[in-house]
Amino acid sequence: MKDCPVLASTDAWEYEVESGLTLRGNSHPAKDKPMLHFMHGVAFCGKLYWPLLKQLTENNGLFMQDMQGHGESDAGDLFVGWEKAIEHAFGVMDNFEVKNSGSALIGMGHSYGASLSVIMAVQRPELFDGLILLDPMIMPPELLVKLPINESPMAQRTLRRKAKWDNLEQVHRFFRSKPAFAQWTEDAFTSFIDHTLVLHSDGSYHLKCAPQTEAEVLASPLETIWENLDKLVVPTVIIHGDDARSPILANSKKAAQTNPNITAVQMTGGHNFMQEIPEETYEQVCLALKSFGY
Repeated sequence: MKDCPVLASTDAWEYEVESGLTLRGNSHPAKDKPMLHFMHGVAFCGKLYWPLLKQLTENNGLFMQDMQGHGESDAGDLFVGWEKAIEHAFGVMDNFEVKNSGSALIGMGHSYGASLSVIMAVQRPELFDGLILLDPMIMPPELLVKLPINESPMAQRTLRRKAKWDNLEQVHRFFRSKPAFAQWTEDAFTSFIDHTLVLHSDGSYHLKCAPQTEAEVLASPLETIWENLDKLVVPTVIIHGDDARSPILANSKKAAQTNPNITAVQMTGGHNFMQEIPEETYEQVCLALKSFGY
Protein backbone atom coordinates (compact mmCIF):
# COMPACT_ATOMS: atom_id res chain seq x y z
CA MET A 1 0.00 0.00 0.00
CA LYS A 2 2.33 2.67 -1.31
CA ASP A 3 1.79 5.81 -3.36
CA CYS A 4 2.98 5.66 -6.94
CA PRO A 5 6.08 7.85 -7.51
CA VAL A 6 4.16 10.70 -9.15
CA LEU A 7 1.54 10.86 -6.40
CA ALA A 8 4.24 10.66 -3.74
CA SER A 9 5.80 13.77 -5.29
CA THR A 10 2.66 15.84 -4.76
CA ASP A 11 2.44 18.13 -1.75
CA ALA A 12 0.44 16.76 1.18
CA TRP A 13 -1.43 19.44 3.11
CA GLU A 14 -3.57 19.66 6.22
CA TYR A 15 -5.74 22.38 7.68
CA GLU A 16 -7.73 22.56 10.91
CA VAL A 17 -11.15 23.79 9.76
CA GLU A 18 -12.48 23.89 13.30
CA SER A 19 -11.22 22.89 16.71
CA GLY A 20 -10.39 19.19 16.69
CA LEU A 21 -11.24 18.66 13.01
CA THR A 22 -8.42 18.64 10.45
CA LEU A 23 -8.93 18.07 6.74
CA ARG A 24 -6.15 16.75 4.50
CA GLY A 25 -5.36 16.24 0.86
CA ASN A 26 -2.73 16.58 -1.85
CA SER A 27 -1.83 19.25 -4.34
CA HIS A 28 0.15 19.38 -7.55
CA PRO A 29 1.07 23.01 -8.25
CA ALA A 30 1.52 24.09 -11.86
CA LYS A 31 2.46 27.69 -12.50
CA ASP A 32 0.55 29.54 -15.22
CA LYS A 33 -1.62 26.49 -15.97
CA PRO A 34 -5.28 25.83 -15.12
CA MET A 35 -5.83 24.49 -11.61
CA LEU A 36 -8.29 21.61 -11.15
CA HIS A 37 -10.01 21.53 -7.76
CA PHE A 38 -11.18 17.94 -7.27
CA MET A 39 -13.80 16.66 -4.82
CA HIS A 40 -14.46 12.92 -4.41
CA GLY A 41 -17.58 10.82 -3.98
CA VAL A 42 -19.00 9.40 -0.74
CA ALA A 43 -16.77 6.74 0.91
CA PHE A 44 -13.96 7.50 -1.56
CA CYS A 45 -11.09 10.00 -1.41
CA GLY A 46 -9.16 12.16 -3.86
CA LYS A 47 -6.18 9.85 -4.32
CA LEU A 48 -8.41 6.95 -5.35
CA TYR A 49 -8.93 8.67 -8.72
CA TRP A 50 -5.22 8.83 -9.50
CA PRO A 51 -5.41 6.62 -12.65
CA LEU A 52 -7.45 9.46 -14.20
CA LEU A 53 -6.03 12.47 -12.39
CA LYS A 54 -2.36 11.63 -12.96
CA GLN A 55 -2.91 12.12 -16.70
CA LEU A 56 -4.29 15.60 -16.07
CA THR A 57 -1.26 16.74 -14.05
CA GLU A 58 0.83 16.91 -17.23
CA ASN A 59 -0.88 20.13 -18.31
CA ASN A 60 -2.78 21.27 -15.22
CA GLY A 61 -2.39 21.95 -11.55
CA LEU A 62 -4.41 19.78 -9.17
CA PHE A 63 -5.79 20.36 -5.68
CA MET A 64 -7.57 17.45 -3.98
CA GLN A 65 -9.28 17.75 -0.63
CA ASP A 66 -10.78 14.88 1.33
CA MET A 67 -14.07 15.48 3.06
CA GLN A 68 -14.52 14.87 6.78
CA GLY A 69 -14.19 11.17 7.59
CA HIS A 70 -12.74 10.31 4.17
CA GLY A 71 -9.18 9.53 3.10
CA GLU A 72 -6.70 11.07 5.52
CA SER A 73 -9.12 13.66 6.95
CA ASP A 74 -10.36 13.43 10.54
CA ALA A 75 -13.74 11.80 11.10
CA GLY A 76 -14.78 13.88 14.10
CA ASP A 77 -17.66 12.85 16.33
CA LEU A 78 -20.44 13.34 13.75
CA PHE A 79 -20.59 14.40 10.08
CA VAL A 80 -21.26 18.14 10.09
CA GLY A 81 -23.72 18.11 7.18
CA TRP A 82 -23.27 19.26 3.59
CA GLU A 83 -23.72 22.97 4.34
CA LYS A 84 -20.86 22.91 6.85
CA ALA A 85 -18.82 20.65 4.55
CA ILE A 86 -19.01 23.36 1.88
CA GLU A 87 -17.99 25.99 4.42
CA HIS A 88 -14.99 23.84 5.33
CA ALA A 89 -14.08 23.38 1.66
CA PHE A 90 -14.14 27.13 1.14
CA GLY A 91 -11.97 27.58 4.22
CA VAL A 92 -9.36 25.18 2.86
CA MET A 93 -9.35 26.87 -0.54
CA ASP A 94 -8.99 30.33 0.97
CA ASN A 95 -6.23 29.24 3.33
CA PHE A 96 -4.13 27.74 0.53
CA GLU A 97 -5.10 30.44 -1.99
CA VAL A 98 -6.25 27.86 -4.51
CA LYS A 99 -7.87 30.64 -6.53
CA ASN A 100 -4.84 32.23 -8.20
CA SER A 101 -5.74 35.34 -10.17
CA GLY A 102 -3.19 34.43 -12.81
CA SER A 103 -4.66 31.02 -13.65
CA ALA A 104 -8.06 29.51 -14.33
CA LEU A 105 -9.67 27.46 -11.57
CA ILE A 106 -11.84 24.56 -12.71
CA GLY A 107 -14.14 22.82 -10.26
CA MET A 108 -14.12 19.08 -10.82
CA GLY A 109 -15.61 16.20 -8.90
CA HIS A 110 -17.37 12.85 -8.88
CA SER A 111 -20.80 11.96 -7.52
CA TYR A 112 -21.42 13.76 -4.20
CA GLY A 113 -18.27 15.83 -4.67
CA ALA A 114 -19.43 16.94 -8.12
CA SER A 115 -22.75 18.10 -6.71
CA LEU A 116 -21.04 19.93 -3.84
CA SER A 117 -18.99 21.72 -6.52
CA VAL A 118 -22.23 22.90 -8.19
CA ILE A 119 -23.49 24.45 -4.97
CA MET A 120 -20.08 26.02 -4.30
CA ALA A 121 -20.06 27.55 -7.78
CA VAL A 122 -23.45 29.15 -7.15
CA GLN A 123 -22.58 30.41 -3.68
CA ARG A 124 -19.36 31.99 -4.96
CA PRO A 125 -19.85 32.60 -8.70
CA GLU A 126 -16.46 34.27 -9.02
CA LEU A 127 -14.61 31.20 -7.74
CA PHE A 128 -14.64 28.76 -10.67
CA ASP A 129 -14.05 29.43 -14.35
CA GLY A 130 -15.79 26.20 -15.30
CA LEU A 131 -17.08 22.92 -13.89
CA ILE A 132 -16.42 19.33 -14.98
CA LEU A 133 -18.82 16.98 -13.21
CA LEU A 134 -18.38 13.20 -13.31
CA ASP A 135 -21.73 11.47 -12.77
CA PRO A 136 -22.91 14.07 -10.25
CA MET A 137 -25.31 13.00 -7.53
CA ILE A 138 -28.45 14.51 -9.07
CA MET A 139 -31.36 12.64 -7.55
CA PRO A 140 -35.11 13.04 -8.10
CA PRO A 141 -36.65 15.72 -5.82
CA GLU A 142 -38.74 13.15 -3.97
CA LEU A 143 -35.56 11.45 -2.76
CA LEU A 144 -34.00 14.67 -1.50
CA VAL A 145 -35.59 14.49 1.93
CA LYS A 146 -33.46 14.66 5.04
CA LEU A 147 -34.28 11.81 7.43
CA PRO A 148 -32.87 10.57 10.72
CA ILE A 149 -30.39 7.77 10.09
CA ASN A 150 -32.74 5.19 11.61
CA GLU A 151 -35.45 6.20 9.08
CA SER A 152 -33.25 6.40 5.97
CA PRO A 153 -33.29 3.15 3.97
CA MET A 154 -30.04 4.05 2.21
CA ALA A 155 -28.31 4.88 5.48
CA GLN A 156 -29.55 1.66 7.07
CA ARG A 157 -28.18 -0.42 4.19
CA THR A 158 -24.85 1.35 4.57
CA LEU A 159 -24.65 0.65 8.29
CA ARG A 160 -24.86 -3.07 7.54
CA ARG A 161 -21.88 -2.85 5.18
CA LYS A 162 -18.79 -4.95 5.86
CA ALA A 163 -15.88 -2.79 7.04
CA LYS A 164 -13.09 -5.25 7.94
CA TRP A 165 -11.26 -8.07 6.17
CA ASP A 166 -8.68 -10.42 7.66
CA ASN A 167 -6.21 -10.19 4.77
CA LEU A 168 -5.60 -8.81 1.30
CA GLU A 169 -6.90 -11.95 -0.40
CA GLN A 170 -10.27 -11.46 1.29
CA VAL A 171 -10.29 -7.82 0.17
CA HIS A 172 -9.73 -8.78 -3.47
CA ARG A 173 -12.28 -11.58 -3.40
CA PHE A 174 -14.95 -9.46 -1.70
CA PHE A 175 -14.78 -6.33 -3.84
CA ARG A 176 -14.10 -8.03 -7.17
CA SER A 177 -17.30 -10.04 -6.61
CA LYS A 178 -19.34 -6.83 -6.48
CA PRO A 179 -20.87 -5.64 -9.79
CA ALA A 180 -19.85 -2.05 -9.02
CA PHE A 181 -16.15 -3.05 -9.11
CA ALA A 182 -16.24 -5.75 -11.75
CA GLN A 183 -15.12 -3.54 -14.64
CA TRP A 184 -12.52 -1.43 -12.81
CA THR A 185 -9.04 -1.51 -14.32
CA GLU A 186 -6.30 -3.12 -12.25
CA ASP A 187 -4.70 0.29 -11.62
CA ALA A 188 -8.00 1.71 -10.42
CA PHE A 189 -8.72 -1.27 -8.19
CA THR A 190 -5.22 -1.09 -6.69
CA SER A 191 -5.73 2.63 -6.08
CA PHE A 192 -8.98 1.86 -4.27
CA ILE A 193 -7.24 -0.62 -1.96
CA ASP A 194 -4.26 1.68 -1.36
CA HIS A 195 -6.26 4.79 -0.52
CA THR A 196 -9.64 3.80 0.93
CA LEU A 197 -8.45 0.95 3.16
CA VAL A 198 -5.98 1.00 6.03
CA LEU A 199 -3.72 -1.93 6.94
CA HIS A 200 -3.59 -2.73 10.66
CA SER A 201 -0.67 -4.33 12.47
CA ASP A 202 -2.44 -7.71 12.62
CA GLY A 203 -2.65 -7.82 8.82
CA SER A 204 -6.34 -6.95 8.64
CA TYR A 205 -7.76 -4.26 6.35
CA HIS A 206 -10.35 -1.68 7.44
CA LEU A 207 -12.33 0.97 5.56
CA LYS A 208 -11.00 4.46 6.22
CA CYS A 209 -14.49 5.87 5.77
CA ALA A 210 -16.50 4.01 8.38
CA PRO A 211 -20.05 2.90 7.45
CA GLN A 212 -21.33 5.22 10.20
CA THR A 213 -19.74 8.23 8.51
CA GLU A 214 -21.03 7.20 5.08
CA ALA A 215 -24.52 6.73 6.51
CA GLU A 216 -24.42 10.18 8.11
CA VAL A 217 -23.51 11.73 4.75
CA LEU A 218 -26.21 9.84 2.85
CA ALA A 219 -28.83 10.79 5.44
CA SER A 220 -28.08 14.45 4.62
CA PRO A 221 -29.04 14.70 0.93
CA LEU A 222 -28.32 17.77 -1.16
CA GLU A 223 -31.83 19.22 -1.00
CA THR A 224 -30.96 22.32 -3.04
CA ILE A 225 -29.15 20.65 -5.94
CA TRP A 226 -31.87 21.33 -8.53
CA GLU A 227 -32.26 25.01 -7.72
CA ASN A 228 -28.49 25.37 -7.80
CA LEU A 229 -28.27 23.65 -11.18
CA ASP A 230 -30.77 26.21 -12.46
CA LYS A 231 -28.65 29.07 -11.10
CA LEU A 232 -25.29 27.95 -12.57
CA VAL A 233 -23.69 30.67 -14.67
CA VAL A 234 -20.24 29.16 -15.25
CA PRO A 235 -19.74 26.84 -18.25
CA THR A 236 -20.37 23.30 -17.03
CA VAL A 237 -19.82 19.88 -18.61
CA ILE A 238 -21.53 16.88 -17.04
CA ILE A 239 -19.85 13.64 -18.07
CA HIS A 240 -22.20 10.82 -17.08
CA GLY A 241 -22.49 7.05 -17.44
CA ASP A 242 -25.02 5.18 -19.56
CA ASP A 243 -26.63 2.97 -16.88
CA ALA A 244 -30.34 3.30 -17.60
CA ARG A 245 -31.13 2.07 -14.08
CA SER A 246 -29.53 5.16 -12.57
CA PRO A 247 -31.57 8.37 -12.26
CA ILE A 248 -28.33 10.29 -12.85
CA LEU A 249 -28.50 9.45 -16.57
CA ALA A 250 -31.87 11.13 -17.15
CA ASN A 251 -31.27 13.89 -14.62
CA SER A 252 -27.95 14.91 -16.19
CA LYS A 253 -29.68 15.29 -19.53
CA LYS A 254 -32.54 17.18 -17.89
CA ALA A 255 -30.10 19.60 -16.25
CA ALA A 256 -28.48 20.29 -19.64
CA GLN A 257 -31.88 20.89 -21.24
CA THR A 258 -32.89 23.27 -18.45
CA ASN A 259 -29.74 25.41 -18.22
CA PRO A 260 -27.92 26.52 -21.42
CA ASN A 261 -24.65 26.78 -19.45
CA ILE A 262 -24.65 22.99 -18.97
CA THR A 263 -23.59 20.39 -21.54
CA ALA A 264 -24.10 16.66 -20.96
CA VAL A 265 -21.76 14.04 -22.41
CA GLN A 266 -22.51 10.32 -22.15
CA MET A 267 -19.85 7.69 -21.47
CA THR A 268 -20.02 3.91 -21.51
CA GLY A 269 -20.11 2.54 -17.98
CA GLY A 270 -21.72 2.86 -14.59
CA HIS A 271 -21.46 5.41 -11.79
CA ASN A 272 -17.69 4.86 -11.51
CA PHE A 273 -16.96 4.87 -15.24
CA MET A 274 -13.80 6.94 -14.70
CA GLN A 275 -12.37 3.91 -12.87
CA GLU A 276 -13.40 1.61 -15.70
CA ILE A 277 -12.24 3.69 -18.65
CA PRO A 278 -9.79 6.30 -17.26
CA GLU A 279 -8.12 7.01 -20.63
CA GLU A 280 -11.43 7.70 -22.39
CA THR A 281 -12.57 9.82 -19.45
CA TYR A 282 -9.32 11.78 -19.62
CA GLU A 283 -9.99 12.52 -23.29
CA GLN A 284 -13.46 13.86 -22.48
CA VAL A 285 -12.10 15.98 -19.63
CA CYS A 286 -9.54 17.46 -22.04
CA LEU A 287 -12.31 18.23 -24.52
CA ALA A 288 -14.26 19.94 -21.75
CA LEU A 289 -11.22 22.04 -20.82
CA LYS A 290 -10.77 22.92 -24.47
CA SER A 291 -14.39 24.04 -24.69
CA PHE A 292 -13.66 26.40 -21.78
CA GLY A 293 -10.68 27.79 -23.68
CA TYR A 294 -7.93 25.94 -21.75
